Amino acid sequence: MRILFIAYAFPPYAFSESICNGKLVLCLKRAGYEIDVISRKSDGPNYASEWVFPWKELQSHTREISYRHGGKVSQLLDVLASEITFATLPMGGLRWARRALDQALAQHRRTPYDLILTRSPNDVAHLVGREFSKKTGVHWIANWNDPADSIWPEPYAHHYNKAKESLYNVTLCSCFSHAAAHTFPSPELMEHFIAHFPKLKGKLCEVIPHVCLPKDLLRPTPYTKGSVMRICHAGNLSQERDPELLLEALKEYISTKGAAIQLLIMGVKTPSLDSLIQRYELEEHIDFIGALPYIEAQEKLGKFDVLLLLEAKMGHGIFFASKLTDYAQSARPILAVSPSRGYAERILSTYGGGIAVDNTDKKSILTGFDRMYTAWKNGNLLDLYTPCKLYSLYEEGAVTRLYQNLFNRL
Repeated sequence: MRILFIAYAFPPYAFSESICNGKLVLCLKRAGYEIDVISRKSDGPNYASEWVFPWKELQSHTREISYRHGGKVSQLLDVLASEITFATLPMGGLRWARRALDQALAQHRRTPYDLILTRSPNDVAHLVGREFSKKTGVHWIANWNDPADSIWPEPYAHHYNKAKESLYNVTLCSCFSHAAAHTFPSPELMEHFIAHFPKLKGKLCEVIPHVCLPKDLLRPTPYTKGSVMRICHAGNLSQERDPELLLEALKEYISTKGAAIQLLIMGVKTPSLDSLIQRYELEEHIDFIGALPYIEAQEKLGKFDVLLLLEAKMGHGIFFASKLTDYAQSARPILAVSPSRGYAERILSTYGGGIAVDNTDKKSILTGFDRMYTAWKNGNLLDLYTPCKLYSLYEEGAVTRLYQNLFNRL
């Protein structure tokens, strides 16, 4: 089967969505599918931007779309032409989408595709899938890794006015109607979509989780217990995640228990985070590793005692943070500071691999620190919180079988 994969974010750019998409293509290729990728040249901040291991093998299958920004007049004409092509209101990436569609149709004329997959974010990739499918009759599967632009929950909400939200949702509904199937990484996110767009109830919708790196590309990392429990958070602690309560609890636990804990952040220090660290006098207990290429970051994760997931405060945790797959494949215990009801809490409670604590409740966070620290001191941390079952959900065979079953239904 020949598959065309449209992704606004893709390797070699080492950003979370790029990595997520790259791992999926690697796994599908190993399952025997022929895949061509059309992606975008990224000008934004990335942890890496060169074709290196493990993405190097995808380079010859990837076509990056780039174009000159041009002057104000040429940009305006280009945007108008793109709006007409997709019959939509202005949205980020439309100029890229029009060129991606032209490239997709040209490749299809040379060697036809059997299926097209589009990935979000950005939602604009789905417009390419919609128009490609309409023009060619090829089955199209739209994947939604995050909420669509108009239905992000607080604290991430984009705050569209009613008119813009209505117009945007007309575009989304056209995508819902034309796609042969829709996939979501978690049941919680799928339910969030259906609650806002009930017409999805009549469509083929499947939950297919994010995937781990293929087994043959994993490099086991030897673990050695040190004199300090080392906790690592992979990625920046963004403002939406609001790390203050976490740091307050960490300070209190270290002070009252005399605990030897070091928190390392695999990201960059921001002024607001630095201010919080100083406020809670945690300079000796928190350090920054900086931004690392994906495979180097993955290898380093296996050297820590506990891997931390900090999520935004929400009534219902609908997100499947893709770093959970990286944590699971590193075989280290996970401490999820997450909504009390949501994906991370449900999955860890069901399959083990770590502890989920309420990110709005300091007492709950303190309990999480205590359970992890006690197990670490007793030397049975991995015995109690091994992520083996969690990994079995996300490993390449399990996820590619879900895709194969979906392909067979179309």
